Amino acid sequence: MPELPQDAGMEAQFRRLIEELVSGNMNRARFRPWEIEILLDIEGCRLTGRSRLQILSEYEQAALQDLNAGAQKPFTLSTYLESRHARSKTAARKPPGGEQAPKPKVDRRPGNR
Repeated sequence: MPELPQDAGMEAQFRRLIEELVSGNMNRARFRPWEIEILLDIEGCRLTGRSRLQILSEYEQAALQDLNAGAQKPFTLSTYLESRHARSKTAARKPPGGEQAPKPKVDRRPGNR
């Protein structure tokens, strides 16, 4: 595959990197520093099995959303996984619907304790 021009959009570069990674067809020898950072981080996360493709797809969408919002470069997979883990912990503490659990009513009238 030909190299992307230096001024090519970061989003297109990131999509290409993830596509090459998922397909297992990474035939280029030159990478930008942020691409090497992303590849090393993904390797360090040790994704395996069927969930690998699903997680990479979700990561790609989240990173592209961040780039569209003005980020200079994509965040790492480990950052995404940490954020996802923190969100799942927070969601586990909240009742369904994200509402506060109702507080029990306490009758504070004298003699009703």
